[in-house]
Amino acid sequence: GTGGEPFSLTDGISVWPTATLRLLAFALSLAFFYHSWQRLTANDGELTQRFGFTPAGASTPPVAFPVLGIHYWRPDATGEADATSLWKEYQALGRWKQRLIRILLQTVLYVGFGILLMALSGSPVMPCRGDACFSINLGVLGVSVVAMTLLMFYVVDATRLCRRLIRIMIGTTIHWPDRVLEQEAARLGVDKVYVREWIAIDCIAQRTAVISAMIYYPFVVVFLMAVARHSYFDRWDFPIGLMAIIGVNAAYAFGNGVFLRRSAEQAKRAAVAQLKSRLDGLSGEVVFKKEKRKQVERMVKLIEDYQEGAFLPFTRHPLFGAIALPTGGTGLLFLLEYLATLF
Repeated sequence: GTGGEPFSLTDGISVWPTATLRLLAFALSLAFFYHSWQRLTANDGELTQRFGFTPAGASTPPVAFPVLGIHYWRPDATGEADATSLWKEYQALGRWKQRLIRILLQTVLYVGFGILLMALSGSPVMPCRGDACFSINLGVLGVSVVAMTLLMFYVVDATRLCRRLIRIMIGTTIHWPDRVLEQEAARLGVDKVYVREWIAIDCIAQRTAVISAMIYYPFVVVFLMAVARHSYFDRWDFPIGLMAIIGVNAAYAFGNGVFLRRSAEQAKRAAVAQLKSRLDGLSGEVVFKKEKRKQVERMVKLIEDYQEGAFLPFTRHPLFGAIALPTGGTGLLFLLEYLATLF
């Protein structure tokens, strides 16, 4: 082996299986970065066409305070917003330069926190034999940890930005393009004044279908990094500081996924409540009112029964698979089913 380090997969005396798994984690992080960006870009195009977000002459607004851009983004004081303008603000905050600034700052702070925690609780054992082996494994560990951390904050940033979009939509009257309203009304067989809430929920579902699927990414990489330190391969240990870092990684990514799902459910409840409030003025036996009432009830049921994106039942949601991943069979089955749909 390099510098006296033997090559062995099963004898429990070699760090090379660990280094291999870490390189795999690094390669998967890069692959996840690329694939998620491709999917988000493709979804941008699909939603732009589906919801008519690109009128002629529209321009992308400048972004103020990109480091704190998500916190800076607030609903319009009037309580109303043009759908196209809102979407373009969302896209502007999600441009790679703005996103990179946000995740790099968080990554630097987080890595600094990890180094401090390791210094206080004791550094993990690296059972290398020889200087060359130590240097190679330290380099592999460094690039894999940085890639894993960047991936985690990238997924969290995409999740938080989508959450903010949903929160703004909940408290805002969205003005959708007339063409979209008319198309949906004709497709569903209702008056166009009753499809606004449905269009908003459909838009949220289509976007969160992509965002929610990204929750797997950091969990897969963290899982591999944890398995790489198994004592089956060599005399690796798990000091409390390292366990805390891995736990924080998983909790942070999972927590943001939970909050995204909760925000989407709040949007659904708000849409249903808004539609039901219209029923108060449609009581009585007048034929006209009875027909309108049926249309509203139809839209309420359509929204309540919608199960796509963040509205999936929990057992079918990527969050469930992310929780189950460390437990073995169930999580691996979810993961394999998901990976089979990637390419």
